[in-house]
Amino acid sequence: IGEAGLVTFTQDAVDQWHTVSFVRTYQDPIVVMGPPSFNGNQPSTIRVRNVQTNKFEFQLDEWAYLDGTHISENIGYVVIEKGIHQLGSWATIEAGAVPAVSNDWVSATLSASFTGTPVVVAQCVSANEDEPVATRLRSISASGFQVQLQEEKGSDTNHTDEAVHWIAMSVTSSARIRRRDG
Repeated sequence: IGEAGLVTFTQDAVDQWHTVSFVRTYQDPIVVMGPPSFNGNQPSTIRVRNVQTNKFEFQLDEWAYLDGTHISENIGYVVIEKGIHQLGSWATIEAGAVPAVSNDWVSATLSASFTGTPVVVAQCVSANEDEPVATRLRSISASGFQVQLQEEKGSDTNHTDEAVHWIAMSVTSSARIRRRDG
């Protein structure tokens, strides 16, 4: 249903896009990247674009008042085929997209039968405006959540609509998750 990976990159210039190729081909991939490591302390976020069946592009976006270049960072990513996936009896995953999100809250509906409140992660996956944005979530429940984009303080806070990918996951209370060291 998906794959995960870790990339190491340096942002040498503003508008420098990096490509990640998938191990396999997807019909409708949903991509979410985690926060970058903390090698450089400048405030930043990750922007994804051009999600295709076999790859996607990303860049590190420093807030607009900075120079846009950044030292080497590590960041994880997850790719899941769009839809609902049941992992045995222990976990439910739903992956989807909201096509138009800006600085206003937008509601997203979950179709999976989550038994409790799922964990939801989201990622801006378009670059319709150059201003860096962070994806914000609220009102998460078993039936849905709300999402918006947030620009840095001091900006006009009026952002053009962007596409957002999201992944929701719920683990049953009977599931045991083991920590693997090393």
